[in-house]
Amino acid sequence: FLARIHERPTELKLETLRQYLAARQLQLGGGAQPEPEHLQALLLAIDERPDAAAIQLAVLQSLPAAVYAPSSSGHFGLALDDYAHFTSPIRRYPDLLLHRALYALLGAPDQQASEDWVALGRHCSERERRADQAGWGVTEALKLDFLADRVGQSFAGTVTGVMEFGLFVELAEFGLSGLVHISELGQDYFVYDSEQRCLRGRRSGRIFELGQEMDVTIAAANAASRKLDLVPAAVA
Repeated sequence: FLARIHERPTELKLETLRQYLAARQLQLGGGAQPEPEHLQALLLAIDERPDAAAIQLAVLQSLPAAVYAPSSSGHFGLALDDYAHFTSPIRRYPDLLLHRALYALLGAPDQQASEDWVALGRHCSERERRADQAGWGVTEALKLDFLADRVGQSFAGTVTGVMEFGLFVELAEFGLSGLVHISELGQDYFVYDSEQRCLRGRRSGRIFELGQEMDVTIAAANAASRKLDLVPAAVA
């Protein structure tokens, strides 16, 4: 049958996370092979910290996406050795495949137990990603169309991505992210710190980092190009 697999973080992702944590005087337990309880302990330890949101995002970004496959290697995020989608409100196709396999084992007529489960796993994983992308795309386009009439208005946001060229800020009210280009961050030269996942002003020392709250103003919203341009509210 098709199991729902969530692999462990890769060594590279873990090393990146450890560097990020070390800069904040934090450690991830478990050595080279941390278990889910080590991540849970970390999240509990940072619960009261002002940078908790940033650390939670860093942990989330270190985890791989879940997939469907016939040989279960466990679900790391749920700390389960075996996990499958058996019954769900949206009736995923993998649910139905599992139902059919059980019917076949029970001797039900016209049910085939022998399937190419590897191919089905790839197919279901791919279709899941495509369905998610389609859903996100439609929702994003509708939100951008709505925000096109709100150019010039300011909203509360949270930094959800930091790149060499700027910040991705999610508007709390709409659940939609836009780009604040690095050129909009003020009269300073900002340097990207990959370990800290932040932009740091060379002259001012000002830092923009993951999880940071930031008020922004909508500069442009285009549903056709799926682009939302933002500027810091203070300089709008």
